[in-house]
Amino acid sequence: MIKQRWGSTGKVVMADKKIKVTFNSNSTYTVLEDSSIVAQGNWNLKIVYANMWGLHLTSPNSYLYGFISFCNNQVLFSNSYLDGNDNLFKKAD
Repeated sequence: MIKQRWGSTGKVVMADKKIKVTFNSNSTYTVLEDSSIVAQGNWNLKIVYANMWGLHLTSPNSYLYGFISFCNNQVLFSNSYLDGNDNLFKKAD
């Protein structure tokens, strides 16, 4: 994760922790926070609202909640529509 926008205030901040998410082709995922596993399980895509996509996770995690938007090598999990946080991730090299 590189940036986070706080939905209640709109303030954008750089990530203060190293958050890394790995999605595997066998539909498993792992979320690391400063090298410690904070969530892992299975994932699949689901329609969240109208034609907006999100994730169904067997072990929900707030970093991965909301609508998904892709742009080049970045992905945004947008939860601000409910005054939640938006989390922007950059694809690892």
